[in-house]
Amino acid sequence: MAALLPAMVSGDADRLPSRAGVEGCSSRSEGQFPRPFQNRENLTAGPFALVGAAGRPSWFEPAGGQKFPLIVKTGRRVTVSIPRRAAGFAGLTYGGRGSGYRDARRKVTFIACERGEAAADRLRYRPFWSGFVLTDGPRCVPLRIRANGDGVRHLMIHLGVETCETERGLIRHAGTPSG
Repeated sequence: MAALLPAMVSGDADRLPSRAGVEGCSSRSEGQFPRPFQNRENLTAGPFALVGAAGRPSWFEPAGGQKFPLIVKTGRRVTVSIPRRAAGFAGLTYGGRGSGYRDARRKVTFIACERGEAAADRLRYRPFWSGFVLTDGPRCVPLRIRANGDGVRHLMIHLGVETCETERGLIRHAGTPSG
């Protein structure tokens, strides 16, 4: 499919729509995720966990990315966004929006259920949102995470790649800076 699409050039990201969205308690699923904020296989930042996104998750060609359950702690609000520099090759499909990285969302705010609002409080299940991080191929995918209006945290998904270059140097898939 990628061969049929024209190559993106610098500046194309500016012409893509912002595609922002909001997902609340009513659009979540429920499942068992033991200790999601302590699990080293998950990419985490405060009340945010992207299940299975740490390390070097594979890029799944038929989907054009990878599926990652997304968890937000009870009563919290988290905004996940794709920075402008990556908007031409990456997107988020949480909430069932988008079928490829070009029409996927660039920013999604997740509003977790309040305590007692979801059956999960009583059943030991955890509310989560199901969705994909989509790209045009194996890539380093930068994410901006803002929880409850606090400062921005910058995370990187090594989606099918070993190392990612950032302003701070190369980052190996284990998340440790290399020198």
